[in-house]
Amino acid sequence: GVEHGFTEKNVRSIVQTRDGYLWLGTTGGLVRFDGVSFKVFSMTNTAGIKNVYIWALYEGRDATLWIGTDGGGLTRLKDGKFTAYTTDDGLSNGMVRDICEGRDGSLWLATNNGLNRFKDGKFTVFTTRDEPGGVHGLVQLPDRVYMETDNVDALKPALDPDDDLTDAEAET
Repeated sequence: GVEHGFTEKNVRSIVQTRDGYLWLGTTGGLVRFDGVSFKVFSMTNTAGIKNVYIWALYEGRDATLWIGTDGGGLTRLKDGKFTAYTTDDGLSNGMVRDICEGRDGSLWLATNNGLNRFKDGKFTVFTTRDEPGGVHGLVQLPDRVYMETDNVDALKPALDPDDDLTDAEAET
């Protein structure tokens, strides 16, 4: 609670990383709980966080913590260093609502402007004529990534992370 440094009321995402920390994505920043006290990471004390409203948290296979924000893009926390990726880096929209990892290790990102893949340091944006607009949620199942979009009330198959994609399917 407040006596241990936690003052946020709105938690959007929670993940426990393999190093034992509990991470909370809140409307006031990224919060780390070590079992005793809370530490808040925000724009005022962490250069790699570009927006304090945290939508999504995901720990990758390589123990990287990925952070999706409301307008500040995607942030990577690796080996104690925060790195921000924004629309200037090729992300289609600064609101990253959800994150999952494909079988090939690429990240899949739900944004307000479509599905994005982050692989080998590069963003690829996927849009289709029948599914323009935002992607709100992602689920990685054994066969492929599924997404929830603006235009449907249920999950639908996205792209198989192992598929070879043509230029007609992707905007780079």
